[in-house]
Parts: sequence; structure tokens; C-alpha cells
Amino acid sequence: MNISAKLFEKDSLFISPVEYSKYSEMVIHTNDDVKYNNQFSSATTKVNNGKTIVSGVTKYPILVNISYYDPKINGGYVSKPFIIENLKYVIYIKDKFLEFDLESKSSANKDFQNIENLTKNITDKLLTFQNNDPKFIVEKQKTIRNLIKKDPSSFGAFWVIVNDYSRFGFNNIYLENLKLFSKKIKDTKAYKEFLKDMKIENSTEIGGNLPTLKFDNANQISKVDFQNYQLTLIDYWATSCKPCIEDLPKLVELYNKYKEKGINFISVADENEKQKKDLANKILTENKVTWKNYFDVNKEFPKKLNSKGYPLQILVDSNGKIVEKKYGGLEDIIKLLEKY
Repeated sequence: MNISAKLFEKDSLFISPVEYSKYSEMVIHTNDDVKYNNQFSSATTKVNNGKTIVSGVTKYPILVNISYYDPKINGGYVSKPFIIENLKYVIYIKDKFLEFDLESKSSANKDFQNIENLTKNITDKLLTFQNNDPKFIVEKQKTIRNLIKKDPSSFGAFWVIVNDYSRFGFNNIYLENLKLFSKKIKDTKAYKEFLKDMKIENSTEIGGNLPTLKFDNANQISKVDFQNYQLTLIDYWATSCKPCIEDLPKLVELYNKYKEKGINFISVADENEKQKKDLANKILTENKVTWKNYFDVNKEFPKKLNSKGYPLQILVDSNGKIVEKKYGGLEDIIKLLEKY
């Protein structure tokens, strides 16, 4: 991959796998001769004389993007995703926002870009990392389904599904479409890992049962913890999550309002280091949180609920059934509590 990036002279660019493409089996080299095997998080490459070279081998086409960290703004920029396979690529980066032109004979990438262009009018109605109207997700996936039926070995279609889930959230239509792919795609590690997580998402959606969560050797949440309450609100949070901490006063207000009406509260902090645990306890004390808080030492939320961020609030009824599940949707949780 030859990257022309004059605007980033002497700076470093990062080649990173997009969600689930991190499971792709590959080896990648940069011009600094750094070798990344299999599940790499990102490859760093430095720009010299306006260009840089990245090379490698992959077992099948994978989805990646290019990113850049700007210390002046303590932030960065990420390019649109594109697919790489064992072919030559020439990328011309046009501006600091990493808009680029790409020259390649990659059929997988052409397929990916064509599908994105074909469904752009639907995609524009969806919001990244927010709760979306499922009808738009379904509408887009029905279009993709027809394309998969024509070409069940389309890696472009597979990565569009993965990318949509990463941005717009789960819908069980993903599972329906995944069944249509050929053995060639189904045998890849990326497909197997993605399918596994889609099944977890489907079983723990609204109407599913909350699995037993074993946080460490001494602490867990199971069905018996819900049976004495009409509803239990589980708040999954982290000390690094500003919205989580901002939600705490609202949660305390809700708890005081509903604790005598059969509503229980449980917090679960995604922390396992002593310093972070101490900070979490300090935050809870300062906000006058009196309900039980657990620490997800065993990473049960990512493993069994496929959690992708915070704050995540889950309402569970007395039988352990999930009534509501929202990322950053406390207002919707409040409305549902008021309804009950």
C-alpha cells in the first residue's frame, strides 16, 4: 500500500482494523519494519518525503481505516473505511480530515463502496452511536440481502453489515442476512466471531433473559436477585465515562422516588485496578449512591451482553427478563419507569 500524504510529513499515520476485522488473520509491515501478526490493533507508519509504504499478507479481504492523532487539539481524525486484500493500493490523502482517493483493482473494496453509495440515502437517516429507528436499518439490510443473493461470496456486503452494526447498533435482520453467505465467507474467523456476537445480542435483546454474570469469585448477579422486585435497573458505567457520572444524580433521584415501589438498582463498574476501584467508590460516595455496586473484573458485560460502551442501562423484571436496554438513553428509562 503506497500512501501519499504530504500534509503529514514527519508525522505518524495509523492503519487500524475496523470492528471484527481485527480477527482477520494477517501479517503487516510498515516502513519502520515493525511487524504486526494476526490480531493487530493498529500499525504505525511514519511519513517521509510525502509518502509511506505499508505491506503485508492477509488470508481474506479486511476492513480498515487510516487515522491521525493531532496533539494540538488532543484528538484526531479517522478516514472512511475501505477494504484491503492481497493487491497493490495507492492512496492519495487530500486533506487533514483524511479524505482520500484510492487506486486499486480490489473487487471487494469496489463492492463495499458500491453498496455504500447505493444505500447512502438510507444510511444518511441513521445516527452513529445513537438509538436509531429500526425501520431504516431493516430497509438498508433488505437491499443488501438482494445483493448477497446475487453474490453470496461478497466480502463487500459482509463488511457493510459489520460496519453498520458497529455504527448503528443491533438488529436481528443481520442474523438473517448472515445465513446467506457462502462457505468461503463463513469459514473466516471474522465471520465466526461476528456471528457469535450477533447471537449474544439477539438472546439479550428486549424480551430475552439476562444471563448470570459472575464478576469475580465472590460476586455475581443471577435470576434470584430480581425475584423480590417488580423491576431492577442495572447501570453499567466506568470512571472514564463523563456521561455516566453526570447520570448519577438523576439515578439517585429515581432511586429515592421508586425504592419503596418495588424498584431495585444495581451498578456495575467496568474497572479491575485498585486505583480505579477506589476512584469509583469515591464517585459513588460523593453522589450518595447507596445501592450495591459490583466491579466487572471478569469482563462479563462484553462477553455475555456484548456491551460496546457506557452508560448502558438495562431494566429487568422479576423473572430476569430484559424489559429495556439503552446506551445513553436514561430519559427513555425514566419514561418506562413512570409507565410502570
